[in-house]
Amino acid sequence: MQFNIGGYYIKEYFLAGLWLRQTSVNTDAFMILLGIKKDPVKFGYSYDITFSDARIGAKGSHEISFIIELKAYKRPPSTKWRKLICPSF
Repeated sequence: MQFNIGGYYIKEYFLAGLWLRQTSVNTDAFMILLGIKKDPVKFGYSYDITFSDARIGAKGSHEISFIIELKAYKRPPSTKWRKLICPSF
């Protein structure tokens, strides 16, 4: 079980993020994200900096994200449900 807390900072086409991962036993890692977004394309690089005892086997990990958002058919809005805004990356 784990809990992540953090956030994004977005300035025009650039974004950055920082998170802390807490496992049920200890604080495990910081996660850093840098990215570029120009709709419909998003590109990001993230790195997990492990500082718990797991560091012996995994000093950190890299991830590259490449996202293309395709436009989908939108149904007419329903008055029964409200819109939920989710993070963009």
